[in-house]
Amino acid sequence: MISFRFFPRDEDPSWGGEWESEVPLSALRNSNFVFDYFYADVLIGDGENDILLSDPVVSVVDFVLMLGLLRHEVSRLGASIVMTSMTKKYVFATKQGGDVELSYSFSPVVSCVSADDIERAPVVAARAALDVLYGAREELRSNPFLAGLVDMVRVG
Repeated sequence: MISFRFFPRDEDPSWGGEWESEVPLSALRNSNFVFDYFYADVLIGDGENDILLSDPVVSVVDFVLMLGLLRHEVSRLGASIVMTSMTKKYVFATKQGGDVELSYSFSPVVSCVSADDIERAPVVAARAALDVLYGAREELRSNPFLAGLVDMVRVG
């Protein structure tokens, strides 16, 4: 089973309780979450390996949306390459029967996971992202974009 953990970047003030955005947290839009705030390191567990994406400008939401696109393309096309928005770190996926092979620009590991794992991956990542976001900033629970994130990546 594929898993995801997000570790807030210490140098990103948006995780801190003293930080205040220019607009209320409930009014932040998807572009704010992708490009401006809540950067984290991502730990991907493929069942055998832990793959670390440690990049100072990868947001938790950007990573989740990236996985949503990967799932969609693998299910429709059998392959996908998706990149982080700002630093272009990528994950390449190819479907082979009931399995999907994943390779990463940020790790020499090549993962083999089930196609079902890829189908579930965006929702699993979205829930992990929301856990870390809401744990850091309770007021984010009132943000409509975040409230719809799981459904967006489930359908997208």
